[in-house]
Amino acid sequence: MAKIRKRNLTPKAIPHQSVKKQHKKSLDFNVLAPNKNLQKDHDILSESDSDNDSAKSLSSSSSSSSEDANETVDAKKIRLAREYLTKMEHANSSDSSSSDGSSSSDDDGASDPLGRKLARHRSKKDGTIEYQLADKIRTSLSRITCPPTAKDYCAAKHVRYFRGHDLTVTAVALDGGGTSGGATAYSGSKDNSVLSWDTEREVRKETIVPRWDKTDMSLTKNSGEVLALAASDDRRYLAVGGRDGVCKIYDVRASTSSSSKGSCLVQEFKGHRGAITSLAFRRNSLDLYSGSDDRCIRSYDLDQMVYLQTLYGHQAAVTSLSCHRRPVPVSTSRDRTCRVWKLNEESHLIFRGGKMTT
Repeated sequence: MAKIRKRNLTPKAIPHQSVKKQHKKSLDFNVLAPNKNLQKDHDILSESDSDNDSAKSLSSSSSSSSEDANETVDAKKIRLAREYLTKMEHANSSDSSSSDGSSSSDDDGASDPLGRKLARHRSKKDGTIEYQLADKIRTSLSRITCPPTAKDYCAAKHVRYFRGHDLTVTAVALDGGGTSGGATAYSGSKDNSVLSWDTEREVRKETIVPRWDKTDMSLTKNSGEVLALAASDDRRYLAVGGRDGVCKIYDVRASTSSSSKGSCLVQEFKGHRGAITSLAFRRNSLDLYSGSDDRCIRSYDLDQMVYLQTLYGHQAAVTSLSCHRRPVPVSTSRDRTCRVWKLNEESHLIFRGGKMTT
C-alpha cells in the first residue's frame, strides 16, 4: 500500500532583510505611480487649456468680425474719428513733452492745442484761414525801387513782353492749384487766337486756338473775338468765351500737335444771346459760371459736361464774375450792383453802389 506523503504547509520563514526589500520596492512603486499619474493629468490639463485658449481666440476673432460686420457706417465714422483724435492727442503730448514746459498751469489749461490744430485744419479746408503776410509783403516791397515811368519800369526788367497775337489782347488767365500755380498763362485776343505761355521760362508753349482764317467763311473776324478766359484748378480745362456767345471748353492736357486744328475742344455750351464777358471757376472744383451781355449768368458742371441753370436778376450786362470754395458766385454789372448768389438757398443778395458803373 502506497504511502501518502503529506505536504508541509507551514510557511517558511522569510528573512527580515528580504521583507525589508520588498517593502521598499512596494513603497517605491506607490510613490512613483502617483507622480506618473500627476504628470499625465498635467499634460491633459495643459492640452485642455490650450484648446480653451484657441477656442477663446477663435470666439473673440469671430465676435470681432461679427461686430465689424454689424457695425454701421455712422458707428465706423465715430470709431475712426476717436482713433484720429487719440493719435492727435498722443502727437500733441509728445510735442509738449519735448518742448520746454515754461508756461504755467493756467496757461496750459486755457490753451487747447488739439482744438486749435483741428480748427486750423478745418479753416484751411474751407478756405477761410488767414495768414499774416503784411510784414513779409512790406519787406519785399521795400527791396524794390519803383521807377518813375512805365518805360523805366520795363527797362529795369520788372515787366516782360510776350508777343504772338496780331490784334489786341482782351483776356488773360493763370492756371491754379498746387504750389506751382501760375506756371502757365493763357491769353486771348481779338484775332480769335488763344495762346499758352510758360511764365518761368518766358516762352510760348503752344497755340490752343489759331487766329482767324480768312478762307473760313463760316466764321467772321468779329464773331470769334475772345473776351473771357478761365482755367480750372486741376490744370485740365480752359474755358473760352467770345463775341459769338458760345462757351467753349478745351482740354489743355490733350495733345494739340495733330493735323486737325482745335483738336482739344471737348464741349461747346450755347445759350447766351449776347457776348460772353466773364468766366469763373469755383475754387477746387469743376463748376463753371459765365456772364454775358444778355444780363444772365449760366452755370455748368464740367465733371459731367452739362448745363445746370441760369441766374436772372441783373438789369444790365454782366461785367465780372468770381467764386471761392462754396457755391456762392459773386457778380458785378453795368446796373451798378454787386450780387451774391446763394445757389443752395435759391436767393441772392444785392449790394448797390454809387453813380459809377461797376
